[in-house]
Amino acid sequence: MIRRIIRIDEEKCNGCGLCANACHEGAIGMVDGKAKLLRENYCDGLGDCLPACPVNAISFEEREAPAYDEAAVLAAKKAKASAIPCGCPGTQAKMLQRKEKTTDSTAGTQQIEELVKKEFPQARVLRMDLDTTRSKEGHEKILSAFANEEADILVGTQMIVKGHDFPNVTLVGVLAADMSLYSDDFRSAERTFELLTQAAGRAGRGAKKGEVVIQTYSPEHYSIQTAARQDYQAFYTEEMNYRELMGYPPASQLMAVLMTGSDENKLTTAAEYLKKYAIRVSADGEVQVIGPASPSVGKVNDVYRKVIYLKSEEYQVLVRIKNHMERYIEINRGFANMRIQFDFNPMNIF
Repeated sequence: MIRRIIRIDEEKCNGCGLCANACHEGAIGMVDGKAKLLRENYCDGLGDCLPACPVNAISFEEREAPAYDEAAVLAAKKAKASAIPCGCPGTQAKMLQRKEKTTDSTAGTQQIEELVKKEFPQARVLRMDLDTTRSKEGHEKILSAFANEEADILVGTQMIVKGHDFPNVTLVGVLAADMSLYSDDFRSAERTFELLTQAAGRAGRGAKKGEVVIQTYSPEHYSIQTAARQDYQAFYTEEMNYRELMGYPPASQLMAVLMTGSDENKLTTAAEYLKKYAIRVSADGEVQVIGPASPSVGKVNDVYRKVIYLKSEEYQVLVRIKNHMERYIEINRGFANMRIQFDFNPMNIF
C-alpha cells in the first residue's frame, strides 16, 4: 500500500540516537552508528521522531510500505515491559521523589491572633481568614462586626486589604510584607506594591489621622520603598527597567504553554519534544524558550503539570509558533491523553 512513512538521510545522520529514543513504536534502531528504519510496519507515520533530530535528517515521504501493525507494536511493548531484569544493581534503580509540602495558610493568622490577645488582653480581636469564613455569610459577619466597632483589632490575610472602608481605623500593620515579593512570578514586585498601597489605604480614611507600619526583611527593595512613600511614578520607572532588561510584558511578549497529564514520564518527554519543535519552527534569535519545568504546584489530584514559556518582541511571532505547535500536537499520538493550553501574557504564572 502507498502511505506516509519516515525517511532517514544517512548522510546527514550524526548517530546521536535521539530519534530512536523518541520513537514510541520502536521502529527506529541504531546500526553501525547510524539511525535506521528497522521495522516499516512499526512506523505509524506521525513523526514523533522528527523534532528530536538535531540535524534535520528525518522527513516524510509517500511510498509503498506495509501497513502500520498496531497489534505487533503493542505486543513488542508488552514483552519489553515484562522482561525480567538481571541481577545488576543498576536494573533495580528507583526514582526517589520528594513529597510535596503542604502548608496551612491560616497558621500565620492564628499565631498572630494569639500574640495580639496576649499583648493586648483588654482588646477585642477578630480573625478573618479561610477557616473563619468557611460558613455562609462568614465574610459579611466578621466585616459587619468590625465596622460596628464590636472589635478593636482585626487580624487577617490579604482578603481584609481591598475594598473595605472603616473610618475609625487609625493603624494598619503589614507583617512579612515581602512574602509575595519572592514568589515565582515576574509580577511579584508589582503585586507587592499593589498590596502595600492598598493596605496603607485602610488607615486614616475618616477624620482621624492614620499610620501604617510595614515589617519586611527587604526594606531596601524598590517596591517596599516606593509603596511606603506612595510614589507610583518611581515604582513604574524601576519596574519598567526590570521588565525591559528581562524581556517581560509589557516590554516584550510572553506565551505560556501549560501541559498536564497523569503519566509523569510521558508528560516530561512530550514537553521536551514540544520545546524542541518550538525552537525548530522559530527563526534564529526571534524567540527565547524557558523550560519545560514544573510550576510551583507540580501535581494536582494525581495530575502532573509542566510549563514552557516563550518570549518574543513580536506578538505575531508567538501566534505563528502557537499555530505550528497546535498542528504538531494534533498529528502526534505522543500527546494523547494530555491537556495543553496556551496563554498570552498571562496575568498569573502557572
